[in-house]
Amino acid sequence: MKHLEEYNETYASHFKFAIKIGLAFLLRGVIFTIHAFIPFIKIPTKLNLDATHKKMIFWRFYADFRKTKKR
Repeated sequence: MKHLEEYNETYASHFKFAIKIGLAFLLRGVIFTIHAFIPFIKIPTKLNLDATHKKMIFWRFYADFRKTKKR
């Protein structure tokens, strides 16, 4: 597949990376939705917007690194 070749990934490594990101966003979505209804419940520091932003930067860096990595 062109997408996997472009990022120098196998199907398994792509699946692992994509599922990790997807589940992380689902978890954060649930936490933020609960927080919307019950605002006095604090969002854990590891899942707040700042932590999510840092994680997204890391994921982007990782994807860019894989794209430039030679097999």
